[in-house]
Amino acid sequence: MPEITSRKKRYRVIANTNPNVMAAAPLDFTDLERQIGQLAVQMATLDEGGNSVPAAQVVDKLGNKITGTRGLVVEMSDETKNALEADRGEAIEILEDFTLDPLTKGLMDAMGVEPLHFFLLATDDALKFRIRVVSPDGKPVAKASVRLNGGFWSDEGVTNAHGRVTLTMYEETVESLASLVIRPSSDFWGLSIPQPALSVSAENSVTLEGLGDISGQPDFPKTQIKSWAIADMGLTQPAKVLGPVRVAVIDSGIDASHPDLAPTGGRDFGPSDDPDATYVKDGSGHGTHVSGTIAALDNAFGVVGAAAAGVELYGNRVFPEAKISKLEAAIDWCVDNDIDVINMSLGSAQTDNGFKAAVEMARQAGILCVAAAGNSAAPVMYPAAYPSVLAVAALGKIGSFPQSSPHQGRISEHIVGDYFAASFTCFGPEINVTAPGVGVVSTVPGGGYAAWDGTSMACPHVAGFAARLLQTRADLRAIPRGPARVDALFAAIEDSCHDMGFPAQFQGRGMPTLAALPSPPPVDDDVPEEKPNAKDQSAIALITQALEVLDS
Repeated sequence: MPEITSRKKRYRVIANTNPNVMAAAPLDFTDLERQIGQLAVQMATLDEGGNSVPAAQVVDKLGNKITGTRGLVVEMSDETKNALEADRGEAIEILEDFTLDPLTKGLMDAMGVEPLHFFLLATDDALKFRIRVVSPDGKPVAKASVRLNGGFWSDEGVTNAHGRVTLTMYEETVESLASLVIRPSSDFWGLSIPQPALSVSAENSVTLEGLGDISGQPDFPKTQIKSWAIADMGLTQPAKVLGPVRVAVIDSGIDASHPDLAPTGGRDFGPSDDPDATYVKDGSGHGTHVSGTIAALDNAFGVVGAAAAGVELYGNRVFPEAKISKLEAAIDWCVDNDIDVINMSLGSAQTDNGFKAAVEMARQAGILCVAAAGNSAAPVMYPAAYPSVLAVAALGKIGSFPQSSPHQGRISEHIVGDYFAASFTCFGPEINVTAPGVGVVSTVPGGGYAAWDGTSMACPHVAGFAARLLQTRADLRAIPRGPARVDALFAAIEDSCHDMGFPAQFQGRGMPTLAALPSPPPVDDDVPEEKPNAKDQSAIALITQALEVLDS
């Protein structure tokens, strides 16, 4: 039996971005690919059967109609990489093909830090809790995630067709149970119960609230809801569309079978036999939820998107296993297909010259990139941190979700009136705007609806807002595709912002809105009256704010 070894690493090979190097000798990618093929043979190894295993393989190319080929995606051994670098010197940059994260699923439980499973206890001394989750009319709720947290242990399961799940707790007592958190897959609000009084001997029943209950529409989704977010951003009235706008959602795909969505097209950037068709797969639901916030249809049921009419919606599937090369390839596709706005509810703490150049290339092609700031209550992630990208933080509104739901745990100390900066949102001088990102009800695969949190949910509100401006503003549409149009749209969004009264690191210019919202009350004495532009604040301000959050 062969020993398990590490896979060859994947890299992006690009021309050195130093202008002097690029001008001296433009990189010939055809020649570079030929050289990699030669090295693959020269440095090949043998497998257990004595077969030759190439030391490198070009698995994809990066480029578009404007740039031509601008990079190669290569799987190669360390030895091959070193040989290529030694031969080509400064002419090339070999960049790691690092992983991207969808910015919603990693949020901590609303009740606090989740207990750690250090090891599986070698004991039969455990408590088993039978839990049944039902709707207000007593029907079972299937596929709901149920998590029970204790002082030391936690367990999580998913309800079956009868709404039942059994959770096992080691080294816990009934009195030591800290919280029970239920997250339904669709159509109901989640529920968070601190110090739950559970029975070991009898089945424990939990009743969830319907998503329409809090807004007085118990028949939702059979009836339509226009969310507070759409209302407060001034987007409830139908737009007088001057022409179509193309919006691409680079994410986990779009469930095209959802009755509230009508995507125009897209592409799958993962392994696929038919990438022009499989973009409609969405196992996580993340891309479908984002898409509904942008462009859910204005019909008699469900929800309404920020730009419900006149939007051509495209799904670029890069998750699961999203790599930066997939994102760059998706951006290339957007350039080739004349996309107007890209929504990127994803991010990474890592950056490099190739990533930055790809985003700037989109701007040069006339595409506005809108990106989520991140959910770690830390410095803004990339690509949102790039100056050419519109960075979106998250806010919420008290009363827009049940107090018993996990969304209640997203309320931070930054509260102005009914609004609050989300406790998880990343912050810093890079933030341009803030938008609703707590308890956002939108579309999920299978025809349902769910309430999710995250800057991932805030980002599409702004992408949809940008699409609405491009739909309706003749002055913006008159600008030829290129950086000038992107800059004008960028400025128009910031100029539309309503100051929410939060520190600039959490809101930038505020929330984009076409509505007349009341002015926030005066800020505290320790918060400057005049907030500098979020993109121009110093790094010292970011570090100071981060320390304040950590100390709170």
